[in-house]
Amino acid sequence: MRYFLLSILLITVHLTFANPPDTLDHFPVYRVENGAPTFYRQISETLKYPRSARQRGTIGTAVVSFLLSPSGAISDFNIVNSIGETIDQEIIEAFQETADLWLPDCLEENNYILFFPVIFLIDEITFTQTKHEAGFMLEKIMVTGYSGGGRNFKDDKHYSDKAIELYQKKDYKKAIQPLDELIRRNPFNEELYKMRGYCRYANNDRSGACEDYQKIQTLLHKLIPPAARNICFGSENK
Repeated sequence: MRYFLLSILLITVHLTFANPPDTLDHFPVYRVENGAPTFYRQISETLKYPRSARQRGTIGTAVVSFLLSPSGAISDFNIVNSIGETIDQEIIEAFQETADLWLPDCLEENNYILFFPVIFLIDEITFTQTKHEAGFMLEKIMVTGYSGGGRNFKDDKHYSDKAIELYQKKDYKKAIQPLDELIRRNPFNEELYKMRGYCRYANNDRSGACEDYQKIQTLLHKLIPPAARNICFGSENK
């Protein structure tokens, strides 16, 4: 798609964000009673597609993270990529209900962060899903639903073309909306965060821009662009 080719020019500096937390790059099968199938089966039985989200046509890839302690306790649930408030709450509640499945490990001293992508699809609509290259995202979870008909879903190209058109016109405020939809669908595309971050910054939303730039590190485990570090922590922020 054309937004892969879009380059965003900013200025360079030397500061960095904090290192991301320790993560597991595999499902800790020994930490769940009866292994991974038990965990995924419970999630599939409890995680539902909220009716209001289906009626609005909300689709995309949510990303949830939580902390696993040596005692087997799970906490610090966080929606790293949100596709809607009702879906976010549904995901957190479903994952919280797995608390009784997790086992302690007397030989483990570290806490770990686990990341799960949760994909919500309506009427078998498909969208681009960039392969996550960092390797710490665990097996994706699929939730499907039906809108009841009568809804015309637009494909990724529609939103990509609109975002690029508005960006080239320097209408950065309006360009944010199609970029929001693209990121809801595909949260593993670095260029989308760079583009939306710049649009937010150009629209005097520095905190929103920094949130996008930091997601490049949190979700993708890639270095923050030097220019973005300048915007968030460099001379421009003094």
